[in-house]
Order: sequence, then C-alpha cells, then structure tokens
Amino acid sequence: MNWRKSIAALSVTTLLVGFSVIGSERASADTTPLKIMPLGDSLTEGYGNFVGGYRVDLYTKLINAGINFDFVGSASGGPSTLPDKNHQGMVGWRIDELISKPDWGTTIEGWLNTYQPDMVLLQAGTNDVNQNYDYATCWSRLNDLIDRIIANRPNAYIVVSTIPNDGYFAYNDRAAVYNAGIPDIVYKKASQGKKIYLVDNFNAGTIYPDDFGYGDGWQDQVHFNWNGYAKHANNWFAKIQNILQPSDFTAPSTPQPLWAASKTNTSVTLNWSASSDNVKVDHYEIYQNTATGPVYAGHSYTNAVTLTGLTADTAYQFEIKAYDAEGNASAASYWLSVTTNATADTVNLFSDNFNDRYADGWKTSEGQWIVNNGEYVKSTGDSGRAIIGDYAWANYAVQGTVVPSNSKSSVGILGRVQSNDNSLFYQLDLNTDGTTKKWSIKKFTGLFSSTTLASGTYTYTGGTPYLLKLSMNGSTLSASISTDNGLNYSPLGSATDSAYTAGKAGVRTDGTGSHFDNFKVTAN
Repeated sequence: MNWRKSIAALSVTTLLVGFSVIGSERASADTTPLKIMPLGDSLTEGYGNFVGGYRVDLYTKLINAGINFDFVGSASGGPSTLPDKNHQGMVGWRIDELISKPDWGTTIEGWLNTYQPDMVLLQAGTNDVNQNYDYATCWSRLNDLIDRIIANRPNAYIVVSTIPNDGYFAYNDRAAVYNAGIPDIVYKKASQGKKIYLVDNFNAGTIYPDDFGYGDGWQDQVHFNWNGYAKHANNWFAKIQNILQPSDFTAPSTPQPLWAASKTNTSVTLNWSASSDNVKVDHYEIYQNTATGPVYAGHSYTNAVTLTGLTADTAYQFEIKAYDAEGNASAASYWLSVTTNATADTVNLFSDNFNDRYADGWKTSEGQWIVNNGEYVKSTGDSGRAIIGDYAWANYAVQGTVVPSNSKSSVGILGRVQSNDNSLFYQLDLNTDGTTKKWSIKKFTGLFSSTTLASGTYTYTGGTPYLLKLSMNGSTLSASISTDNGLNYSPLGSATDSAYTAGKAGVRTDGTGSHFDNFKVTAN
C-alpha cells in the first residue's frame, strides 16, 4: 500500500474510532472537528451578492458526508444558509501578499499559528495572473507559500487547486500556463512524503458564461455566481472525500512496456503502454534514478512525456508509475536506460518528400512542374526553377535529391534565393558539357549571368539519383554529396562569397527535364 493511500486509510479509521493522526492537539475525542482553512482570494471569500463562494455548497456536502469539521480563518462572510462563515480569503491579494502583507501586519505563519488548521484548501494566483504581476516567478512564489504551510503544519493536509478560467481570453491564456506548472509542484512534494493533493478547478467542471456575475445579473467575467461556485464545491469535495473517506483501494496496472520514442542532446520523449484502472487513471509520474534513489522528474496525463533540461551524452534511467484519483499507485515500470545525443540536433526549417502528391507552397517558373510517383518533376521545357521558404533564412543547409543527365545540362539545388522572379541565388549542381562531368557552386546574378565560385570533376551516372547538400554559414558555402540517401556525405568543396546573406531555397534544372525528391532545409 503506497503512502498516500496509507494516510487516507488511517484517517478514515480514526474518524470512525474517534481519534486523529493530525497533530497532538487533535489526538483526543471524536468531537474535535477537523479544522479546515479555505485560503485564497476573492474566489474563496465570494463577491458581490455571492459572498460565501464555494464554501456554501462545500459546507453542505461535508455535513451530509458526516465529516466533523470547522472552517477557520480571520475573515468571515457568507449568507444565512452558511452557518460556518470563517475563512482566509483575502479579496484582491496576490500570492506574495498571502505570504506577507506588511501594511496589514499579516503573515501566513501568523494565521497558521493562530488557527492551527488540519487541512488547508489553497487556491492562489488569480490576482497574479489578472494583474500580470511578475508572471515569470509566480510558480516560485506558490512553491514558497506551500513550503511555509508545510513547515508550520507538517501533519496537515494541503489541497492545492488550479485557478479557474474566466471570461477574459488573455487571462485564460496566462492562467492555463500558470496552472500547467502547479502539478509538478504538488506531485514532487507528494513524492517526498508530504500530505499534499491537487484539485483541478480549471478543467474539471466547465465554467459557462452564466456562471459569472454579481448583482442583478451583471456579468464581471471574473467572479462566479452560485452556479459557478457549486461546480468548484463539487471539485473540492471530491478531493476531500478521497482523502478522508477513501472507497477505492485498487491500484492501476503497471505502465509498461516503456520505450524512448525520440531523443535529442537535451531531451528524451518517453512512451509507454497506458495503464488500466477499475475507476480511472488520473495521471502518471516519472522518476529518475539517481545515486540517492528515485527522484520525481515530471508527470503526464497521457501515456507520453518529454523530459527536457538534460545533459548531452549522458546516460539516464527512468521509471513510470500510474496514479488514480484516490492516490492508489501502480507498481513501478522497469527502469529504462536512455543516453542523450552527444551533439545538438539541427532545426528543420522545411521538408518535402512529395509523397502526399502535392507541392504546396512552391513557386515555379519556366515550363510545367508536376508531382509524380513521389517526385517533383520538371517535365517540359529545357530549364526551370521552383522556390520555397522564407527570405529571412540566413545560415542553413539545403539538400535535395537530383537526377542528372548525360547530355549537356545542369541540375541542382538553390540557396539564399533573393526573389521568386529574379535569378539571384547560389546554386550547387551536377553538370556536363556533354564530355566532362562536374560539380559546381555558382552565383547567379541574372537569368543568363552566373559566376562559378568552385567546381571539380565528379563522374556521375546519368539517370541516377544523387543527394546534394549546400551549407551556408556567413560567407562560407560548402558542398557535399551522398549516394546512399543521406546516410553518408562526401565533401565536394567550398567557396567564399558575401553577395547574398539570406533568402529562400529551391531546385533548378537547365538544358533538360529532371526529377527532384527528399528536399530539406535545416538551420545551421
């Protein structure tokens, strides 16, 4: 039995026999209520004609479930239907102000010392997001607030909520990013044995436009009416009941096999076979093996995760556990060993193998261009070019498969193209005058005007595909060729020129129709 379920199981036993595990001050008779501190901002206090917020419905649900409790806090508010109005919802306060607000003379430690809660319902960050206040450090502030609560009340349950969506799109975008960082804070502390839990009030229980408002139907798109708060109460209660009155003791199945779907020099993407559960798998947790034992490395709500911030050319071991909503943990998967790549991967700017039978985005000139049998074909006329990409591309490598001819012609790839219409670009080609076969790097300054920057003999076979690569870094132009579809490249030569510093990429044939394939542009 995992520690999360062990705590919950012991708690429900003590509720029945009349003793508690939460601090020495509660190790007495069953008439001692569980002290619950609702902690947060105006969504905890409630607002306008809806003061009391989610606490109104939550109170009723807890009473009906037979849970002996007492809401605690320095604030008080709510309708006559809420007998226990105490809370610590501070209207307009950000996370840093919940930690300490000197002009009010308050600190989180002061509230905790005074009211000694056995459970804290924490929903904070709405005002940080609404005010866009020091947004980059909001997770650090939340982590600090939680650490202070744990340090002061180490045996108390801490239930942390995401912040809800509201009617403002800009807010919702920031809220979604803020919320995405909360699970790792909670799950990491839980993996260290802290009695901390997550409840999702952003995704669970969709909030609709008629859930907002105060006064006589006036919508402020931030604060909820009773309909909206009832949804929040449902989410809070479900988690509290999972903690205090667990009913599911069946763990999910083991999430394996586990494999590395991809990796770079600083990241690994893991996939695994999804676990099954008698109710529902809530999430997966990923652990990294270290010299001191398994350490929490991340979480996922699907059967895949990408772990970033890793060190290049380093061996790692990872395992996965599945959790359900009541904290039942599966057996850990086997350890998977993965070594990150030694060097940084290239960034793919564009690629097209024409297997979809289309050449979307390509701009062509001179003659007919078609896609046929997974190749881009210049089928008529004796010359032509096709252009793709972004004029802002500067330092990049362009590669493409070309099929040269034995008759007088040239066929190649283009880099740093200045215009779809003007012939201003660099070209790497295979060419022949009918006698000698060569490779060349050329600079075109007009339709019939070019300068050969570098060239050499290369005995190719007409009608055979070759993969050319032209790499451009600053003023250095480097040419290479592959005869095994890119597994190995052989250098052809290089040149120096600074006429064109950025531009699109493309393909070109002169003197013959030709076939092109496996076109790719990667950043250098």
